[in-house]
Order: sequence, then structure tokens, then C-alpha cells
Amino acid sequence: MYQQSDIVLIPTIHSEGTSLSLIEAMAAKKAVIATYVGGLTDLITDHFNGLMIYPDRKDELYSAIKELITDKTLREYLANNAYQKSLTFDITHWKKKWIEIIASVLNRHSANCQQATNYSLLHMHTPGITFDTMVQRPQQLFKALSLSGVKCFFLEDKPDDHVSVINKKLILAGSHTKVDFSGMILYTYFALNYEIIKESKPHMIIYDVLDTPQIHRDKNYQKNHELMLEKSDILLTSSQLLYEKYLEKFTKKTIRYIPNAANRINNNVLKKPIDFPNYSDKTIGYYGALADWFDYSLLDKLCIRFKNIQMVIIGPCLENKPEYQQLMTLVTQHENLFYLGLKKYEELPHYSHNFNVSIIPFLVNEITQHCSPVKLFEYMNIGAPIVTTDMPECRQYKSALIAKDHEAFISLINQTLTMSKEDKYFKIMRQEAEENTWETRAKLIVDTINENFNIQR
Repeated sequence: MYQQSDIVLIPTIHSEGTSLSLIEAMAAKKAVIATYVGGLTDLITDHFNGLMIYPDRKDELYSAIKELITDKTLREYLANNAYQKSLTFDITHWKKKWIEIIASVLNRHSANCQQATNYSLLHMHTPGITFDTMVQRPQQLFKALSLSGVKCFFLEDKPDDHVSVINKKLILAGSHTKVDFSGMILYTYFALNYEIIKESKPHMIIYDVLDTPQIHRDKNYQKNHELMLEKSDILLTSSQLLYEKYLEKFTKKTIRYIPNAANRINNNVLKKPIDFPNYSDKTIGYYGALADWFDYSLLDKLCIRFKNIQMVIIGPCLENKPEYQQLMTLVTQHENLFYLGLKKYEELPHYSHNFNVSIIPFLVNEITQHCSPVKLFEYMNIGAPIVTTDMPECRQYKSALIAKDHEAFISLINQTLTMSKEDKYFKIMRQEAEENTWETRAKLIVDTINENFNIQR
């Protein structure tokens, strides 16, 4: 039946586990329409390997069917991606992988591996970090490293011992999974993991300093940070300032500056989400964490100065924090401000694709002076002009339009709103996007590991 079809519907209304019918349709290389119900959401990413609709909505089902009937290119794109996803569920593949993982991979690594292709890199358990939520530098690096041929294991903050395969070289495991670190290369950016590392005997330790430790506001964290700096074999930093600081302090340690990056995006398949506002035909947008380093005063001014343009804000904001009240107050005060909450990482391009201007309105302080915003590189791939406050890492890129103060920020937005698509700025942005990919960052890390692989602990 599937082989004779072009489009397959899985219009579940109430409950659904890991749908065998859906997996079979994907394996048959068919374009699929499914509902946001149960396990279907784990298998289908909207407009990537299928179309997702809300259950019991006839108009959405009709529109989705019409879209696939009339757009052959999209239909084939979804079908191809669905088929690639289905390969993960091949039973022969699973049997083989389970045997390899359980019997040998996690607990039988030789401490004397001499070939780079034999080493295994393990992302240590970090509170609050899973592979598919708030995807940032660690998840992107491990995905890119695995695609470059490095055997990677990613311990997630999930309270079980589950094991799942992302690709041939990348395996996810729950926080309760028992792992022997002997002979492995440990990767961490969480200083409190020192308490685990000091009792283990890994082949090598990579400590990735993503931010200044002051971000944690914890004296114990600062103490462990200093111990991790001493204990690590390779020290990575995401910002130039941190690199220069540690290079001066640790003259004999291997230290590498590895800025953040982003993956290229196929803008041709991005669709406007159903909850994207229609207050105005122009959008000033931001996505990312909404913490105390976000400049809510600047956001207030933007809402006032651009009252005929919609402000779209996406990302997590903890309700028990003062920032949440600040944000909600602004949403109440300004009819052109829309807070859409947290979205899945793979959904973000569908939203940001509709930005006319992408912004990074951070306060300039000790924390942001040392940060490398991942969103800067992701914005480059979307293609809308980028306006940011004056952070050192952003100054290195010509596509980041730097504002020294609030008035300059407003002025730059005014300029970008009238910028022609033929402006040389966009050519520069495309070039910087191509130069700053996770693939290039992974290569730098692989080269660094290879240079230091024979370190004996």
C-alpha cells in the first residue's frame, strides 16, 4: 500500500507511542503528514522529514495535503529525509549496535590507543543538559565531531540508563549509565565535574571554558574551575579574551581558541509557523535565553521607537526569576511585543527566517564581555541584518553591526530596515557564515587532540 502511495497520513487524535505505521511509511520513502500527538513528535520534525498538524483540525489537514500535492520538490525533500531517519530503526542495525554498545564500546577502551581513529570522546553528564533541548556549543560540537569520524558518547541529564544511536559515531546515554572512563578522552565545561574526574583515570581531559566562571555566582564553582584548569590536558575557550587570559597564565598547557559557529540552513524549505504574529509586515526578532544579562530597558525603548513593527522574542525565561516579571510587564505595556516562549531547536529557523532584523540586546558586563553568542552565527545563516550591543567577540565579524549605546542600537536598526538586498553587507554575511561552521571547529579540535594524543596520565 505504501509503495503505491505518494503521501501517507498518520492523523492520530488522542494517543500514540513510537508509531510503527509511521516508521514503515518513512522507510517506504513517502512524504508524511502526522499530528502533534505522543511519539509522533519524536519521529517527525515539521518541514524537515514530514508535515506536522494539530489533531482534529480539518483545515490544517486540508492545507497540508494541498501543500504536498502542489509542491513536488518539498514532497521529495521530506520523503528523502524521512527515509534517512527511518534507517535509525532498522532492526538489523539496532541488534548490531546494541551488542557493540553494551558489550564493548562503553567499557572496553584501551588506555594505550595510538591511532586517532581509535579514541573515544565522552561528554560528561552536566545538570540540565540534554542533546535535543537548548542546543548550544556542546551538542553541535559532538555532532560535528562524530560526522568527522570521532567516536562520541554524550551523557545526557536524563534520569535513566537509556542508550540511543544518533549516527554511526554518536551515541547518547542517560545519566545513570555506568561508564568506565579509563582510556577515554573526557570533555567537560562544567567545573563541578572535577569531583568525578579527580578519582578517574581518563586518557585525556578537555576543559572547554564557555563563559567566565562568574556566571555561576558560586564560590565553590570558582574553586573547582581553578582545579579544572590545572587538571586538564587541553584547554579550549570560546572567546578571545578568555584565550589570552589563560595563555598568559598557563604557558606550558595546550590552549586553543575555538569560537562558536553554526550550520548552514536550507532557507528554501522554511515555512512561517502558525503562531508567528501578524501584527506587522516587519519583524525585529531575538531568540535565546532571557536571563539577567538581557537588556530589558533597551527592549522597552525598541518597542516604543518601532511601535509599528512587531518585536518577537523567543526563548526560556524562568518564572521564578525577576527577569520574567520584567518581560511580562513589557509584554503588557506594548501591543507590538510578542513573547512566544521556548521552542525546539529545529523549529527556530522557521521563526527567525521571518525576522527582518536579528538582534542581540545584551548588557555589557563581565559575563557578556567574555561570551561568544552562538546565535550570532546562526543569525548569519538566516540572512537578516544583525544588530548587537558592543561585545568583544561580536566585533570580529563585519556582519555584526555594533552599537555602543541604546541610541546607536536604534539608529542601526533604522538603517537595516531600509537596506537593499543588493547591499554588499549581505555578501559579507554569507561569506562569514560559510567560514564559521561547526565542521571547521570540529576539525580544529581533532587536530588539537591528534597533536596531544600520546599524553600519558
